[in-house]
Amino acid sequence: KLDMKGCELVEKKHLLAVEQKLKLAEEEIQMYKRRVEELQREMQETEDSFKYWITILEEVAQDNWVRMCFLPSLCAGIDNVTLTEAILSLIFKIGRNLQTEAGRGIYEAGTHLKRTIHVAFSTER
Repeated sequence: KLDMKGCELVEKKHLLAVEQKLKLAEEEIQMYKRRVEELQREMQETEDSFKYWITILEEVAQDNWVRMCFLPSLCAGIDNVTLTEAILSLIFKIGRNLQTEAGRGIYEAGTHLKRTIHVAFSTER
């Protein structure tokens, strides 16, 4: 009779240990599910932000193409070295802006970036 009670006690302890491990595993699964949802939200926000920046840069490129095609007097008297330096300076400014704005929301970064690009293009000449 004592052996039977001892076996039951061992089984109960084993069952409790298994239940505790199961509970911990379920909590861990829930934690990972929350983290996956969080990462998916961040990824969507980043994708939206990049799409917005691409749209802005496409608009700026189109504006500059129109300027170059229909206003050749803007480039009159500018040699290739000066033009190359201006373009490299502009690329550096845009890259620096993208790096500093990467942590901000889509609307903050987009508005600031568009203004910076516009100012950079208008002051390079």
